[in-house]
Amino acid sequence: MKRLFGVLAATANWIWRAIFIFVLLTSVAFNIAALVGGGLYTVVSSAVESVTGIRTLAGRHVDQVAALSSELQKQKNKTTDLETDLSRKNQRIASLNNEIDEARVAWVVTYRNQQKFLTEAVEDTSQRISQRTVNRSARNVAAVFAESIPVVGVGIVVAVTGLELRDSCNTLKDLGTSKNCPDHPAGIESGGETATGV
Repeated sequence: MKRLFGVLAATANWIWRAIFIFVLLTSVAFNIAALVGGGLYTVVSSAVESVTGIRTLAGRHVDQVAALSSELQKQKNKTTDLETDLSRKNQRIASLNNEIDEARVAWVVTYRNQQKFLTEAVEDTSQRISQRTVNRSARNVAAVFAESIPVVGVGIVVAVTGLELRDSCNTLKDLGTSKNCPDHPAGIESGGETATGV
């Protein structure tokens, strides 16, 4: 019996050591597998899945990654399409800006020896003529009473008439300047000459 207990003790000791060595080697193997990567986990998961037929967490993860990859590719394609569309629209905007710049250049004229937009030249001419008309009206109203004075009235009539002629010549010069604009119909016919010859 002593001998039986000795054999049982030796067997239990050997089993205990075998279990200890197995657990130790398994632990080391799993640590190495964790350091190396998830390849072993995927292999084991695939094996379990094929044996049991149940989707494992790794299998579901692979499916999710595939779905997300597909969605990512769709988004990349959509982004590429949007970038292409944006590039096309930016080219169209640049083309329209060039057309606007060309149109602006076409509306630049030489006015009073300066380069100005046609609208500025017309506005300046209009203001000059308006101011001259206001001055002429005020001068005529003031001269009405002075012209009725016997001897002095004749001189005032001559002076006011001279001022009227000067204002008329200046108005014709301003209008002649506007005729030099390329789109003005009279500018082609007259060549920009003034009627006063001044």
